[in-house]
Amino acid sequence: RQAEDVFKKAIENFPIDPELHFNLGMTFQKTGRPDLAFKSFAKAAEIKIDFAMAYDRMGQILYSKKDYKGAMEMYDKAIDAHSGLGEIYCDMGNVFFAQNDFEKADKYYKKAIELNKTIYEAVYNQCVIVEKNNKMQEAIDCYLECLDGFDNHPEVLNNLGSIMLGRKGYEKAEKYLLEAIAIDDSFSEAHYNLALLYNNINKPEKAWQHYRSFAEKSADNLEMLHGICALLGDSGNIDEAVSCYERILQKNPESAIDHFQLGIVFLRKGLKNEARVHFKKALEIDPENEYFKQFLEKKETKKNNG
Repeated sequence: RQAEDVFKKAIENFPIDPELHFNLGMTFQKTGRPDLAFKSFAKAAEIKIDFAMAYDRMGQILYSKKDYKGAMEMYDKAIDAHSGLGEIYCDMGNVFFAQNDFEKADKYYKKAIELNKTIYEAVYNQCVIVEKNNKMQEAIDCYLECLDGFDNHPEVLNNLGSIMLGRKGYEKAEKYLLEAIAIDDSFSEAHYNLALLYNNINKPEKAWQHYRSFAEKSADNLEMLHGICALLGDSGNIDEAVSCYERILQKNPESAIDHFQLGIVFLRKGLKNEARVHFKKALEIDPENEYFKQFLEKKETKKNNG
């Protein structure tokens, strides 16, 4: 904390220097103390009311806390103080993006790029918006332009791979996804998409390899992990599917669908008692689920009929 001590000492001697308060705030922000950072940025803006970057930094802190209204107020002040900084427009775009207001987000990203064509985040998020609007060819072209304009980013390659996977362009999908993990092997979504790809082209060993990588690197992503569990069960990797569902249930023991699916997997293993435990638990959690009830009624009828 040497820099922090230096700035504090300087502020004792020059208490109305806004740059010193701003730099102290940057030190707090970089060392994970956002509340102290906010106070320092606020002091800088109090001394210098047109200090655009101080308002912008306060907006970033509020954004990180999901205080979107407060963040927008700060970004508006930043824009009023200095309307020529593309980074501020990008940050404002991020607020609307986080709230799924993609039309407004796109307007701010366009302004950010107009002012500064090197803001990667604005360019990339524009591509994501195009993809979310289901304009897949435009999204592909946008991501390819993003790759041309910036150093390779794994998220761009992953999104290209995901689109190609959806179009059953498996060769191109594999190329992009492998490039993504070559840049960043910890990028779990690329491993997830590779697992789906290899399952689709009947390469179960490769699918399992990337499932394991995904599970190790993104154990908290329960939605995607659920898809992998289903993939494993459908492809006959029963023991792995059991482990996969158990991993989810450790994190979320009240997930009715995962208890039910684990019951199905145990049935496939011939472990009827274990299956019964999880079917019972699924119904306790979601007693009105018609699919659960119909499945178990058919199973009981079949049992009674021998």
